[in-house]
Amino acid sequence: MASELKEYYLTDLYDISSGLSKPAKDFGSGYPFVAFKDIFYNFFLPTELSQLVQSSEKEQTKCSVIRGDVFLTRTSETMNELGMSSVALKDYPKASFNGFSKRLRPKNTSAVFPEFIGYYLRSQKFRNEMLSFSTMSTRASLNNDMISRLRVNLPSFNEQIKIAHVLNSLDDKIELNRKMNETLEAMAQALFKSWFVDFDPVIDNALAAGNEIPEEFSVRAETRQKILADNSKSNIQNLELNKLFPSEFTLTDEMGWIPKDWKPGTLGNLTKAQGGYAFKSKEFTDSGYPVIKIKNIKSDGSVDIDDVQYFNGEIIPKIEKFLLNDGDVTMAMTGATVAKSGVIVTKTTPALLNQRVARFLDKEDSLPAKWFSYLLVRRENKFAELVDMAQGSAQPNISSAGIESLETIIPNYDVLIHFDIVMNDLFSKIIKNQKQQKTLTVVRDTLLPKLLSGELTLDKIELELEGVK
Repeated sequence: MASELKEYYLTDLYDISSGLSKPAKDFGSGYPFVAFKDIFYNFFLPTELSQLVQSSEKEQTKCSVIRGDVFLTRTSETMNELGMSSVALKDYPKASFNGFSKRLRPKNTSAVFPEFIGYYLRSQKFRNEMLSFSTMSTRASLNNDMISRLRVNLPSFNEQIKIAHVLNSLDDKIELNRKMNETLEAMAQALFKSWFVDFDPVIDNALAAGNEIPEEFSVRAETRQKILADNSKSNIQNLELNKLFPSEFTLTDEMGWIPKDWKPGTLGNLTKAQGGYAFKSKEFTDSGYPVIKIKNIKSDGSVDIDDVQYFNGEIIPKIEKFLLNDGDVTMAMTGATVAKSGVIVTKTTPALLNQRVARFLDKEDSLPAKWFSYLLVRRENKFAELVDMAQGSAQPNISSAGIESLETIIPNYDVLIHFDIVMNDLFSKIIKNQKQQKTLTVVRDTLLPKLLSGELTLDKIELELEGVK
Protein backbone atom coordinates (compact mmCIF):
# COMPACT_ATOMS: atom_id res chain seq x y z
CA MET A 1 0.00 0.00 0.00
CA ALA A 2 1.10 3.56 -0.67
CA SER A 3 1.80 5.64 2.41
CA GLU A 4 -0.80 8.17 3.50
CA LEU A 5 -0.50 11.48 1.68
CA LYS A 6 -0.10 14.72 3.56
CA GLU A 7 -1.20 18.04 2.11
CA TYR A 8 1.03 21.12 2.28
CA TYR A 9 0.92 24.61 0.91
CA LEU A 10 4.13 25.36 -0.96
CA THR A 11 4.87 28.14 1.51
CA ASP A 12 4.77 25.55 4.31
CA LEU A 13 7.75 23.93 2.64
CA TYR A 14 9.56 26.75 0.81
CA ASP A 15 10.61 30.38 1.07
CA ILE A 16 10.01 32.40 -2.14
CA SER A 17 12.62 34.72 -3.69
CA SER A 18 12.93 36.71 -6.91
CA GLY A 19 15.91 36.64 -9.27
CA LEU A 20 18.22 39.13 -10.94
CA SER A 21 17.30 41.49 -13.76
CA LYS A 22 20.54 42.30 -15.57
CA PRO A 23 21.23 44.42 -18.69
CA ALA A 24 22.29 42.67 -21.88
CA LYS A 25 25.84 43.99 -21.58
CA ASP A 26 26.40 41.91 -18.43
CA PHE A 27 25.84 38.57 -20.20
CA GLY A 28 28.37 36.37 -21.98
CA SER A 29 31.06 36.27 -19.31
CA GLY A 30 31.32 36.00 -15.56
CA TYR A 31 29.53 33.48 -13.36
CA PRO A 32 26.94 30.73 -13.93
CA PHE A 33 23.37 31.94 -14.42
CA VAL A 34 20.07 30.03 -14.44
CA ALA A 35 18.43 31.17 -17.67
CA PHE A 36 14.71 30.97 -18.42
CA LYS A 37 15.32 28.13 -20.88
CA ASP A 38 17.26 26.13 -18.26
CA ILE A 39 14.06 26.04 -16.24
CA PHE A 40 11.49 25.77 -19.01
CA TYR A 41 12.97 22.78 -20.84
CA ASN A 42 14.20 20.66 -17.92
CA PHE A 43 12.62 18.82 -15.02
CA PHE A 44 16.00 19.30 -13.31
CA LEU A 45 18.58 22.03 -13.90
CA PRO A 46 21.26 20.95 -16.37
CA THR A 47 24.66 20.04 -14.95
CA GLU A 48 26.18 23.02 -16.80
CA LEU A 49 24.05 26.16 -16.88
CA SER A 50 23.57 27.73 -20.30
CA GLN A 51 24.55 31.34 -19.52
CA LEU A 52 27.19 33.44 -17.78
CA VAL A 53 26.56 36.81 -16.19
CA GLN A 54 28.57 39.50 -14.44
CA SER A 55 27.28 39.29 -10.86
CA SER A 56 28.57 40.61 -7.55
CA GLU A 57 29.26 38.53 -4.44
CA LYS A 58 26.21 40.14 -2.83
CA GLU A 59 24.00 39.15 -5.80
CA GLN A 60 25.38 35.60 -5.76
CA THR A 61 24.57 35.28 -2.06
CA LYS A 62 21.05 36.71 -2.42
CA CYS A 63 20.23 34.66 -5.55
CA SER A 64 22.27 31.53 -4.85
CA VAL A 65 21.42 28.11 -6.29
CA ILE A 66 21.74 25.02 -4.08
CA ARG A 67 20.45 21.45 -4.07
CA GLY A 68 16.70 21.30 -3.46
CA ASP A 69 15.94 24.77 -4.84
CA VAL A 70 12.83 24.84 -7.02
CA PHE A 71 12.55 27.36 -9.86
CA LEU A 72 9.26 28.41 -11.44
CA THR A 73 8.88 30.54 -14.58
CA ARG A 74 6.84 33.52 -13.40
CA THR A 75 5.90 35.14 -16.71
CA SER A 76 5.19 33.94 -20.25
CA GLU A 77 3.22 34.79 -23.38
CA THR A 78 0.77 31.92 -22.84
CA MET A 79 -0.79 30.30 -19.79
CA ASN A 80 0.41 26.82 -20.75
CA GLU A 81 4.04 27.96 -20.54
CA LEU A 82 3.67 29.59 -17.14
CA GLY A 83 4.94 28.11 -13.88
CA MET A 84 7.16 25.52 -15.54
CA SER A 85 9.43 24.08 -12.89
CA SER A 86 13.00 22.87 -12.62
CA VAL A 87 14.80 21.59 -9.51
CA ALA A 88 18.48 21.91 -8.62
CA LEU A 89 20.03 18.53 -7.78
CA LYS A 90 23.38 19.98 -6.71
CA ASP A 91 24.96 23.22 -5.48
CA TYR A 92 26.06 25.70 -8.16
CA PRO A 93 28.90 27.78 -6.65
CA LYS A 94 28.74 31.52 -7.43
CA ALA A 95 25.58 31.00 -9.54
CA SER A 96 22.49 33.24 -9.58
CA PHE A 97 19.11 33.05 -11.30
CA ASN A 98 17.09 35.24 -13.62
CA GLY A 99 14.32 37.69 -12.76
CA PHE A 100 11.76 35.96 -14.97
CA SER A 101 11.56 33.15 -12.42
CA LYS A 102 10.87 32.52 -8.76
CA ARG A 103 13.12 30.47 -6.46
CA LEU A 104 11.53 28.26 -3.81
CA ARG A 105 14.12 27.33 -1.18
CA PRO A 106 13.34 24.39 1.15
CA LYS A 107 12.68 25.29 4.78
CA ASN A 108 13.29 21.70 5.84
CA THR A 109 15.43 19.44 3.64
CA SER A 110 14.04 16.31 5.30
CA ALA A 111 10.46 17.03 4.16
CA VAL A 112 10.85 16.97 0.38
CA PHE A 113 13.14 14.80 -1.74
CA PRO A 114 14.35 17.04 -4.63
CA GLU A 115 14.20 14.31 -7.28
CA PHE A 116 10.59 13.55 -6.31
CA ILE A 117 9.32 17.13 -6.29
CA GLY A 118 10.92 17.69 -9.70
CA TYR A 119 8.55 15.11 -11.17
CA TYR A 120 5.58 16.12 -9.03
CA LEU A 121 5.64 19.77 -10.12
CA ARG A 122 5.62 18.72 -13.79
CA SER A 123 2.65 16.36 -13.28
CA GLN A 124 -0.67 17.28 -14.88
CA LYS A 125 -2.27 17.32 -11.42
CA PHE A 126 -0.03 20.12 -10.19
CA ARG A 127 0.01 21.94 -13.53
CA ASN A 128 -3.79 22.14 -13.51
CA GLU A 129 -3.83 23.59 -10.00
CA MET A 130 -1.08 26.09 -10.80
CA LEU A 131 -2.86 27.35 -13.93
CA SER A 132 -6.12 27.82 -12.02
CA PHE A 133 -4.41 30.46 -9.84
CA SER A 134 -2.50 32.24 -12.62
CA THR A 135 -3.59 35.42 -14.36
CA MET A 136 -3.54 36.53 -17.97
CA SER A 137 -3.32 40.15 -19.08
CA THR A 138 -0.98 40.98 -21.94
CA ARG A 139 1.24 38.22 -20.54
CA ALA A 140 0.60 35.33 -18.21
CA SER A 141 2.04 35.95 -14.75
CA LEU A 142 2.57 34.21 -11.43
CA ASN A 143 3.21 36.16 -8.21
CA ASN A 144 4.04 35.28 -4.60
CA ASP A 145 0.41 35.37 -3.50
CA MET A 146 -0.58 32.86 -6.19
CA ILE A 147 2.33 30.59 -5.30
CA SER A 148 1.35 30.72 -1.62
CA ARG A 149 -2.07 29.21 -2.49
CA LEU A 150 -0.60 26.24 -4.33
CA ARG A 151 -0.76 22.88 -2.56
CA VAL A 152 1.07 19.57 -2.90
CA ASN A 153 0.15 16.14 -1.55
CA LEU A 154 3.25 14.23 -0.49
CA PRO A 155 3.89 10.66 0.64
CA SER A 156 6.51 9.93 3.27
CA PHE A 157 10.09 10.98 2.57
CA ASN A 158 11.21 7.37 2.14
CA GLU A 159 8.46 6.69 -0.36
CA GLN A 160 9.33 9.88 -2.24
CA ILE A 161 12.84 8.45 -2.66
CA LYS A 162 11.50 5.14 -4.00
CA ILE A 163 9.09 6.81 -6.43
CA ALA A 164 11.79 9.17 -7.68
CA HIS A 165 14.13 6.22 -8.24
CA VAL A 166 11.58 4.51 -10.50
CA LEU A 167 10.90 7.67 -12.51
CA ASN A 168 14.60 8.49 -12.74
CA SER A 169 15.32 5.01 -14.11
CA LEU A 170 12.90 5.73 -16.94
CA ASP A 171 14.52 9.10 -17.57
CA ASP A 172 17.95 7.48 -17.71
CA LYS A 173 16.70 5.14 -20.45
CA ILE A 174 15.09 8.04 -22.34
CA GLU A 175 18.36 9.97 -22.18
CA LEU A 176 20.37 6.93 -23.26
CA ASN A 177 18.14 6.50 -26.31
CA ARG A 178 18.49 10.20 -27.14
CA LYS A 179 22.29 10.00 -27.01
CA MET A 180 22.26 6.80 -29.08
CA ASN A 181 20.23 8.58 -31.75
CA GLU A 182 22.62 11.53 -31.74
CA THR A 183 25.46 9.09 -32.33
CA LEU A 184 23.60 7.22 -35.08
CA GLU A 185 22.72 10.40 -36.96
CA ALA A 186 26.32 11.62 -36.59
CA MET A 187 27.46 8.32 -38.12
CA ALA A 188 25.03 8.83 -41.01
CA GLN A 189 26.29 12.36 -41.61
CA ALA A 190 29.91 11.21 -41.39
CA LEU A 191 29.33 8.53 -44.04
CA PHE A 192 27.50 10.99 -46.28
CA LYS A 193 30.40 13.45 -46.00
CA SER A 194 32.98 10.74 -46.65
CA TRP A 195 31.28 9.44 -49.78
CA PHE A 196 29.64 12.49 -51.31
CA VAL A 197 31.65 15.51 -50.11
CA ASP A 198 35.21 14.29 -49.48
CA PHE A 199 34.93 11.43 -52.05
CA ASP A 200 37.12 9.20 -49.88
CA PRO A 201 36.44 5.91 -51.75
CA VAL A 202 37.18 7.59 -55.09
CA ILE A 203 40.41 9.04 -53.75
CA ASP A 204 41.35 5.62 -52.32
CA ASN A 205 40.73 4.00 -55.72
CA ALA A 206 42.70 6.73 -57.52
CA LEU A 207 45.65 6.26 -55.15
CA ALA A 208 45.56 2.49 -55.67
CA ALA A 209 45.42 2.86 -59.45
CA GLY A 210 48.05 5.61 -59.60
CA ASN A 211 45.56 8.00 -61.24
CA GLU A 212 45.93 11.76 -61.08
CA ILE A 213 44.05 13.46 -58.24
CA PRO A 214 42.88 17.09 -58.73
CA GLU A 215 44.77 19.71 -56.76
CA GLU A 216 41.70 20.65 -54.70
CA PHE A 217 41.68 17.12 -53.24
CA SER A 218 45.42 16.95 -52.58
CA VAL A 219 45.18 17.55 -48.82
CA ARG A 220 42.46 14.95 -48.50
CA ALA A 221 44.54 12.54 -50.60
CA GLU A 222 47.48 12.92 -48.21
CA THR A 223 45.17 12.22 -45.26
CA ARG A 224 43.69 9.15 -46.96
CA GLN A 225 47.15 7.83 -47.82
CA LYS A 226 48.15 7.93 -44.14
CA ILE A 227 44.88 6.29 -43.09
CA LEU A 228 45.31 3.55 -45.69
CA ALA A 229 48.86 2.89 -44.53
CA ASP A 230 47.82 2.66 -40.88
CA ASN A 231 44.71 0.54 -41.38
CA SER A 232 45.62 -2.32 -43.70
CA LYS A 233 43.00 -4.66 -42.18
CA SER A 234 40.12 -2.24 -42.71
CA ASN A 235 41.42 -1.65 -46.24
CA ILE A 236 40.80 -5.31 -47.06
CA GLN A 237 37.24 -4.92 -45.79
CA ASN A 238 36.73 -1.83 -47.97
CA LEU A 239 37.93 -3.45 -51.21
CA GLU A 240 34.48 -4.75 -52.19
CA LEU A 241 32.78 -1.50 -51.25
CA ASN A 242 35.29 0.60 -53.19
CA LYS A 243 34.51 -1.37 -56.35
CA LEU A 244 31.21 0.54 -56.47
CA PHE A 245 33.09 3.83 -56.85
CA PRO A 246 35.08 5.17 -59.82
CA SER A 247 38.82 5.71 -59.62
CA GLU A 248 38.98 8.98 -61.54
CA PHE A 249 37.57 12.50 -61.43
CA THR A 250 36.09 14.55 -64.24
CA LEU A 251 35.79 18.36 -64.56
CA THR A 252 32.29 19.83 -64.94
CA ASP A 253 31.14 23.38 -65.61
CA GLU A 254 28.51 23.25 -62.88
CA MET A 255 30.33 21.70 -59.93
CA GLY A 256 34.02 21.55 -60.77
CA TRP A 257 35.75 18.20 -60.22
CA ILE A 258 33.43 15.31 -59.41
CA PRO A 259 33.83 11.51 -59.60
CA LYS A 260 33.79 10.16 -63.14
CA ASP A 261 30.34 8.98 -64.34
CA TRP A 262 28.60 10.96 -61.59
CA LYS A 263 26.54 13.94 -62.70
CA PRO A 264 25.73 17.48 -61.58
CA GLY A 265 22.03 17.84 -60.90
CA THR A 266 19.37 19.00 -58.49
CA LEU A 267 17.45 17.47 -55.63
CA GLY A 268 14.50 17.28 -58.01
CA ASN A 269 16.39 14.72 -60.12
CA LEU A 270 16.13 12.35 -57.16
CA THR A 271 13.27 13.50 -54.95
CA LYS A 272 9.81 15.01 -55.23
CA ALA A 273 8.96 17.59 -52.54
CA GLN A 274 5.25 17.04 -51.94
CA GLY A 275 3.43 19.86 -50.16
CA GLY A 276 0.75 19.10 -47.57
CA TYR A 277 -3.04 19.34 -47.51
CA ALA A 278 -4.81 22.63 -46.70
CA PHE A 279 -6.89 21.59 -43.73
CA LYS A 280 -9.52 24.10 -42.60
CA SER A 281 -9.52 25.29 -38.98
CA LYS A 282 -12.99 23.86 -38.40
CA GLU A 283 -11.70 20.39 -39.34
CA PHE A 284 -9.31 20.19 -36.37
CA THR A 285 -10.37 18.23 -33.30
CA ASP A 286 -8.85 16.88 -30.07
CA SER A 287 -8.41 13.31 -31.31
CA GLY A 288 -7.88 11.35 -34.49
CA TYR A 289 -4.98 11.63 -36.92
CA PRO A 290 -2.22 14.02 -35.72
CA VAL A 291 -1.61 16.82 -38.24
CA ILE A 292 2.04 17.83 -38.71
CA LYS A 293 2.54 21.58 -39.05
CA ILE A 294 5.66 23.69 -39.54
CA LYS A 295 6.09 24.21 -35.77
CA ASN A 296 6.46 20.46 -35.29
CA ILE A 297 9.72 20.21 -37.28
CA LYS A 298 12.56 20.43 -34.74
CA SER A 299 16.21 21.40 -35.14
CA ASP A 300 17.47 18.00 -33.96
CA GLY A 301 15.87 16.16 -36.89
CA SER A 302 12.84 14.97 -34.94
CA VAL A 303 9.17 15.76 -35.51
CA ASP A 304 6.98 16.53 -32.50
CA ILE A 305 3.71 14.60 -32.81
CA ASP A 306 2.51 15.45 -29.29
CA ASP A 307 1.90 19.20 -29.51
CA VAL A 308 -0.52 18.87 -32.44
CA GLN A 309 -4.09 19.30 -33.56
CA TYR A 310 -5.99 16.34 -34.97
CA PHE A 311 -8.17 15.49 -37.95
CA ASN A 312 -11.00 13.13 -37.12
CA GLY A 313 -12.76 13.09 -40.47
CA GLU A 314 -12.96 10.50 -43.19
CA ILE A 315 -9.71 9.68 -45.02
CA ILE A 316 -11.02 10.20 -48.55
CA PRO A 317 -8.73 9.80 -51.63
CA LYS A 318 -7.72 13.47 -51.78
CA ILE A 319 -6.52 13.29 -48.15
CA GLU A 320 -5.14 9.75 -48.20
CA LYS A 321 -2.05 10.72 -50.19
CA PHE A 322 -1.01 12.99 -47.31
CA LEU A 323 -0.82 10.20 -44.72
CA LEU A 324 2.62 9.98 -43.12
CA ASN A 325 4.33 6.83 -41.88
CA ASP A 326 7.45 6.01 -39.88
CA GLY A 327 10.58 7.19 -41.65
CA ASP A 328 8.96 9.82 -43.87
CA VAL A 329 11.19 12.87 -44.28
CA THR A 330 9.52 16.26 -43.89
CA MET A 331 10.62 19.90 -44.26
CA ALA A 332 9.11 23.18 -43.04
CA MET A 333 8.41 25.53 -45.95
CA THR A 334 7.44 28.74 -44.11
CA GLY A 335 8.30 30.89 -41.13
CA ALA A 336 11.07 30.78 -38.55
CA THR A 337 11.65 27.05 -39.03
CA VAL A 338 11.84 27.24 -42.83
CA ALA A 339 14.09 24.56 -44.40
CA LYS A 340 14.39 22.57 -41.17
CA SER A 341 13.83 18.87 -41.79
CA GLY A 342 12.81 15.94 -39.63
CA VAL A 343 11.99 12.24 -39.71
CA ILE A 344 8.46 11.15 -38.78
CA VAL A 345 8.02 8.63 -35.98
CA THR A 346 4.32 7.92 -35.45
CA LYS A 347 2.46 6.56 -32.43
CA THR A 348 -0.52 4.28 -32.92
CA THR A 349 -1.97 6.00 -35.99
CA PRO A 350 -0.40 7.58 -39.10
CA ALA A 351 -0.01 11.36 -39.11
CA LEU A 352 -1.19 13.76 -41.80
CA LEU A 353 0.85 16.37 -43.67
CA ASN A 354 -0.40 19.94 -43.34
CA GLN A 355 0.10 22.69 -45.90
CA ARG A 356 3.44 24.50 -45.85
CA VAL A 357 5.20 21.27 -44.87
CA ALA A 358 6.86 19.15 -47.56
CA ARG A 359 7.49 15.42 -47.67
CA PHE A 360 10.33 13.88 -49.70
CA LEU A 361 9.13 11.16 -52.04
CA ASP A 362 11.29 8.97 -54.26
CA LYS A 363 10.45 9.66 -57.88
CA GLU A 364 8.98 6.76 -59.84
CA ASP A 365 11.65 6.98 -62.52
CA SER A 366 14.56 7.55 -60.10
CA LEU A 367 16.64 5.73 -57.52
CA PRO A 368 15.70 5.43 -53.82
CA ALA A 369 17.18 8.66 -52.48
CA LYS A 370 15.17 9.61 -49.38
CA TRP A 371 18.06 9.30 -46.95
CA PHE A 372 20.53 10.86 -49.38
CA SER A 373 18.15 13.83 -49.71
CA TYR A 374 17.58 14.12 -45.96
CA LEU A 375 21.28 14.13 -45.11
CA LEU A 376 21.98 16.56 -47.94
CA VAL A 377 19.52 19.20 -46.69
CA ARG A 378 20.77 18.70 -43.12
CA ARG A 379 24.25 19.82 -44.13
CA GLU A 380 24.98 23.35 -42.93
CA ASN A 381 25.83 24.81 -46.34
CA LYS A 382 22.80 23.28 -48.09
CA PHE A 383 20.47 24.33 -45.29
CA ALA A 384 21.81 27.89 -45.69
CA GLU A 385 21.16 27.76 -49.45
CA LEU A 386 17.55 26.75 -48.84
CA VAL A 387 17.08 29.51 -46.26
CA ASP A 388 18.49 32.04 -48.76
CA MET A 389 15.95 30.86 -51.34
CA ALA A 390 13.17 31.52 -48.83
CA GLN A 391 14.09 35.17 -48.19
CA GLY A 392 12.68 38.21 -49.95
CA SER A 393 9.21 38.47 -48.42
CA ALA A 394 7.70 39.45 -45.06
CA GLN A 395 7.76 35.81 -44.03
CA PRO A 396 10.39 33.32 -45.26
CA ASN A 397 8.77 30.95 -47.71
CA ILE A 398 10.07 28.25 -50.03
CA SER A 399 8.13 26.32 -52.64
CA SER A 400 8.32 22.65 -53.57
CA ALA A 401 10.01 23.74 -56.79
CA GLY A 402 12.54 25.75 -54.78
CA ILE A 403 13.42 22.75 -52.63
CA GLU A 404 13.80 20.57 -55.73
CA SER A 405 16.10 23.18 -57.35
CA LEU A 406 18.82 22.68 -54.71
CA GLU A 407 22.01 21.70 -56.54
CA THR A 408 23.60 18.38 -55.75
CA ILE A 409 25.77 15.66 -57.19
CA ILE A 410 24.05 12.56 -58.61
CA PRO A 411 26.06 9.42 -57.72
CA ASN A 412 26.04 6.32 -59.87
CA TYR A 413 23.33 3.66 -59.45
CA ASP A 414 25.31 1.13 -57.40
CA VAL A 415 26.59 3.68 -54.90
CA LEU A 416 23.19 5.23 -54.27
CA ILE A 417 21.53 1.84 -53.87
CA HIS A 418 24.19 0.67 -51.39
CA PHE A 419 23.96 3.95 -49.45
CA ASP A 420 20.19 3.58 -49.20
CA ILE A 421 20.54 0.03 -47.82
CA VAL A 422 23.03 1.15 -45.17
CA MET A 423 20.90 4.15 -44.17
CA ASN A 424 17.69 2.13 -43.98
CA ASP A 425 19.34 -0.10 -41.40
CA LEU A 426 20.72 2.84 -39.43
CA PHE A 427 17.54 4.92 -39.45
CA SER A 428 15.41 1.91 -38.53
CA LYS A 429 17.41 1.86 -35.27
CA ILE A 430 16.83 5.60 -34.80
CA ILE A 431 13.09 5.15 -35.34
CA LYS A 432 12.96 2.20 -32.95
CA ASN A 433 14.75 4.24 -30.27
CA GLN A 434 12.41 7.19 -30.76
CA LYS A 435 9.36 4.95 -30.45
CA GLN A 436 10.70 3.57 -27.20
CA GLN A 437 11.42 7.10 -25.97
CA LYS A 438 7.80 8.07 -26.62
CA THR A 439 6.55 4.99 -24.80
CA LEU A 440 8.85 5.56 -21.84
CA THR A 441 7.84 9.23 -21.64
CA VAL A 442 4.16 8.31 -21.55
CA VAL A 443 4.82 5.70 -18.84
CA ARG A 444 6.83 8.20 -16.79
CA ASP A 445 4.16 10.90 -17.07
CA THR A 446 1.36 8.55 -16.04
CA LEU A 447 3.12 6.73 -13.19
CA LEU A 448 3.20 9.65 -10.76
CA PRO A 449 -0.58 10.30 -10.56
CA LYS A 450 -1.18 6.54 -10.36
CA LEU A 451 1.28 6.21 -7.49
CA LEU A 452 -0.14 9.18 -5.62
CA SER A 453 -3.74 8.06 -6.00
CA GLY A 454 -2.95 4.55 -4.79
CA GLU A 455 -4.07 3.09 -8.12
CA LEU A 456 -0.55 1.73 -8.53
CA THR A 457 1.75 0.77 -5.66
CA LEU A 458 5.50 0.44 -5.76
CA ASP A 459 5.39 -3.33 -5.54
CA LYS A 460 3.46 -3.41 -8.83
CA ILE A 461 5.85 -1.16 -10.74
CA GLU A 462 7.78 -4.01 -12.34
CA LEU A 463 4.58 -5.42 -13.83
CA GLU A 464 3.66 -1.99 -15.18
CA LEU A 465 7.05 -1.60 -16.88
CA GLU A 466 7.34 -5.07 -18.43
CA GLY A 467 5.80 -3.91 -21.68
CA VAL A 468 8.44 -1.24 -22.31
CA LYS A 469 11.66 -3.16 -21.64
